Amino acid sequence: MHGFTVGFWWAAGLFWAAAVVRGALIRGGTSLHHEAGQPEPLDEIVSALI
Repeated sequence: MHGFTVGFWWAAGLFWAAAVVRGALIRGGTSLHHEAGQPEPLDEIVSALI
């Protein structure tokens, strides 16, 4: 029983720590969506494939 309790609290602590780090990254101004730019010209794409 003791091992399961310790394992549970370790897992809960790791989950909490990951949530705090992730929350700090989101609130820190990290943009999840980037503005769309101009598409790359088709000749450059084709020449890169050849």
